[in-house]
Amino acid sequence: SLEEVNAELKSELDDRSLELAASKKELEYEKKRNADRIKQYAVLKLSNDALKEEAERSKKEIAALGDELSKSADTISSLEEMVQTIAGEQKVEIAKLKEQLSACEQRVTVLRKEKVTTLVQLANAEQKILEERTLRKSELSVLPEDRGEHERY
Repeated sequence: SLEEVNAELKSELDDRSLELAASKKELEYEKKRNADRIKQYAVLKLSNDALKEEAERSKKEIAALGDELSKSADTISSLEEMVQTIAGEQKVEIAKLKEQLSACEQRVTVLRKEKVTTLVQLANAEQKILEERTLRKSELSVLPEDRGEHERY
């Protein structure tokens, strides 16, 4: 009968309306989930981009630090070479100074010997002068008194 068919169709329509309403709710729910995922993706993309930028900055900083470290190592090597050169020069200078000191010490020894010799010669000369004076005094005292005044003085 037509009423039964109509009732069936109405029942089927009601079922389909319920399914459609459920599908609409599910679609809304999926749209919200999709919108949330899009937001999460955007946040993650921003975070990822920020992390990439940070990684690039870090790479540049590391490269700069590596260059600086290399320059520092070169500077240290140069300074070590300079220190070795200066140390070598100082050793040569010290050796020269030691030679000069030794020559001075030898000269002092020679001068001391010459001083002693000179002092001995001086003492001998003084002794000789004293002896000559004593001899002259004794010669003058034995001269006869009858000589003229002009010869005495």
